[in-house]
Amino acid sequence: MSDLRERLKTTTAGLHRKLESDLNLTRSDLTHRDYLELLKRLAGYYEVVENRLRRIAQGTRFEKLLCNRFKMPYLVADLEYCSERQHASATYPLANNVPAVRSLPAALGAMYVLEGATLGGQFLTRHLKQTLRLDELHGAVFFASYGSQVHVMWQAFCKVLAEPMEAEQESEVIETAKETFISLHQWLCFAKDNNHVSVGVLARY
Repeated sequence: MSDLRERLKTTTAGLHRKLESDLNLTRSDLTHRDYLELLKRLAGYYEVVENRLRRIAQGTRFEKLLCNRFKMPYLVADLEYCSERQHASATYPLANNVPAVRSLPAALGAMYVLEGATLGGQFLTRHLKQTLRLDELHGAVFFASYGSQVHVMWQAFCKVLAEPMEAEQESEVIETAKETFISLHQWLCFAKDNNHVSVGVLARY
């Protein structure tokens, strides 16, 4: 494991555990309504962050690495499926407090968190299948993500983290990863919809 990856893991471990604990997605009483609301919050966060990542990566050697890993298409598919089954709206609020992501090191820091989530997603996919009868083709595409290729994709991303960086760049990766965990936690667990939050719509994808 590279020094940067080890520092990322150590520095964000507490934030990671806190997010998982407060979300508590493995509870047995998770409902379809709970899950749909979670998808909306995730979509509102990922849309904003991925748009920022796209702008930063455009025209660089990291463009393919980052953009090929975007999860909004998965979230859109899950929202369409679950909202239709529940006869509910598929609109969602856009997150208004996410990492600025003004550089490539910052983009890697944010992506460390989003890509790391695919590892736990494999376990959650099994849980959703048991509790809500959802799977990688029906409402749980986001958590299934790359399927059997999850670990291959993760290792490919980690190879980039192992490339030489200046000390300041490494610090930016770590700080942005921390900011991403904190803002994601606040958005998923504590933020409330209000009048100044924009609303995303599936039609844009």
